[in-house]
Amino acid sequence: LTEQDRTQRMAMMLLELQRAGETIMLLAEQKTDWLWHALLTVATADYGLRFERAVLFLAEKDGKAVYGRMGIGHFEHALAKQDWAQDEAAGMTFEAYLQRLQADELSPTPVESFVRGWRVVIEPTDNPFATVLQTGEIYQVAASQAEACLPKAFVEKFGVCAYSLVPIKAGERVLGLVILSNPFEQEVHHDVELAYFATLANQAALVYENLRYRQAQKQLVDVNHRILFRANTQPLKETLTKLCQAAQA
Repeated sequence: LTEQDRTQRMAMMLLELQRAGETIMLLAEQKTDWLWHALLTVATADYGLRFERAVLFLAEKDGKAVYGRMGIGHFEHALAKQDWAQDEAAGMTFEAYLQRLQADELSPTPVESFVRGWRVVIEPTDNPFATVLQTGEIYQVAASQAEACLPKAFVEKFGVCAYSLVPIKAGERVLGLVILSNPFEQEVHHDVELAYFATLANQAALVYENLRYRQAQKQLVDVNHRILFRANTQPLKETLTKLCQAAQA
């Protein structure tokens, strides 16, 4: 592609992704996993940013480790090419993808199957992971730096290549990060593409946090009702203690 062709393609792609982003935010109301899957699909699909892999990690409360929540991609180039060819032959669009997602017709990719629940400890030397969680800024790691600064367990599984680490932020709070890479064909992406994806990721994080807050509030109300219902049969001090415990949960 010439630079002009690439610029035109990117402009069309960003317009399409803006439309897709509005739909993604509605998915969380139905199923939280759909929100994250759609976000990573935007990063990896041919009609999206076309990264070959995308992995979402959420941070533990103390920030000393992250755990895998969602992933899309392959560990083997041949299988990745096979998937890409099938999508191209089917003329896959974001609308068609959504229909398959909501009908539970999508099989997990090898990356998703592996990464779900995978806990990665962040050592003091793992600067990019820690830096993204602390600063909330995009961090790009060159292939030549990957082994030296990324967690050993991560590099052993995902290999040596260039990585783009994009924070997932709900306001000022960093919930985790998405790790994007092109281990097979090494396509280079523009900073504006990463910036757009970061904006979309932050919108998804806000939706996710709002849903969690609403669910927590509902649980608190339900617990309070149960405690107060039994208030006549237990001491006042015990009732107040249980109310405080419910509020802190």
